Amino acid sequence: MSSWSLVFHSCAALVLLPALALAAPAARPVKQYTIEQLLETSEVVGASFSPDEKRVLFSSNGTGVFNV
Repeated sequence: MSSWSLVFHSCAALVLLPALALAAPAARPVKQYTIEQLLETSEVVGASFSPDEKRVLFSSNGTGVFNV
């Protein structure tokens, strides 16, 4: 490889590599949910084990109201 070719490729790399690093990744399509699906979601919080580690206690709003 000639010295000019090496200089050219080095300059091209210095210009192109930062541009490639800033290029945004391909966007994934956003999943759309119906209002029914949104309202059917439930949340589980505050899990803890019994002293013998055979049971788990947690709160959930699966019925629409937080219950243990």
